[in-house]
Amino acid sequence: MPYHFFLNLPYLRVLNLSRAEIIELPKSIGTLKHLRHLNLSHAKIRVLPDSMIRLYGLETLKLKGCIYLRKIPSYISELTNLRHLEFEISPFPNFFPRGLGKLTKLQTLSAFVVSEEDGKRIGELQNMSFLHGSICITNLENVVNAKDTIMAELDKKLYLDKLELQWTEFNVGLGEQVFAGLRPHYTIKELTVNGYGGLMFPSWLGDPSFSRLESIYLQNCYHCMCPPELDKLPVLKTLHFHGMHDLKFFSFSSGFPSLQTLALKKMLNLQGFDPVPEVGVMPKLGHFIIEDCPNLCSLPQLLCFSYLEKLEIRGVLSFKTFQKNIYQLRHL
Repeated sequence: MPYHFFLNLPYLRVLNLSRAEIIELPKSIGTLKHLRHLNLSHAKIRVLPDSMIRLYGLETLKLKGCIYLRKIPSYISELTNLRHLEFEISPFPNFFPRGLGKLTKLQTLSAFVVSEEDGKRIGELQNMSFLHGSICITNLENVVNAKDTIMAELDKKLYLDKLELQWTEFNVGLGEQVFAGLRPHYTIKELTVNGYGGLMFPSWLGDPSFSRLESIYLQNCYHCMCPPELDKLPVLKTLHFHGMHDLKFFSFSSGFPSLQTLALKKMLNLQGFDPVPEVGVMPKLGHFIIEDCPNLCSLPQLLCFSYLEKLEIRGVLSFKTFQKNIYQLRHL
């Protein structure tokens, strides 16, 4: 783009360059004082010019799919009218900007990458009270003080619908305390936990006050030997366990009043179900998935699940074990 491209567009408010073949923006973009919406998603942009610091009225900046962009500059934190910042987590170590805590009007923040550096700690989330939709908080192993998670005040973010908590490695001494301090607001609808390495889940995870929590995904929580007590969650519809290698027995409870889908995947040491479920357990279960559980030696009594419509079993049982349960499938 030539330098003069924007000079004759002083009143431009919306600029959509998504999927454009450009690799850089001219510095003259800083003259667009009235620009409110800038979409660079999936463009081949490699760097954002420093002149963008003068876009004081910018409210939306979209950077999704910008795989060539190596860094979001820290001057972004000076654009205090910004309400929507969309991007994808990048492999480049310095991609995530410093000082986002200044953006107190933010409603959309795709992800927050936790670092030990000042300006990148999880406490930067404290004053972002208007966050909406979904957010992924990743690199939680970089939390240096468990009290910082309380400072993030996730329990006051009442507009968040979806929360993903992600560890790329696990701090054994601090991890359980960190997770305990990450309790979201009780209006959350979907929770994903990925890479948590603790032995126990925090007690808040099964708190029935989460009256809108519909979906829970627990992924790669390798060392947890017992699942969290989720049976009292009143509207929980979807529950996925994936990669919980140390879990040997899955406990069926008389609760789970609204559960419709249960998936157990890559549970390498899962042996069975204790206690054996009785009639009335999971009264609305319609979809049951068991996949890649090589040590599983028995199925639950499928006749207990009177509403079961779809059963998926892959990479699990020997034919002999499955044969003992095949008569139960007549009612499906």
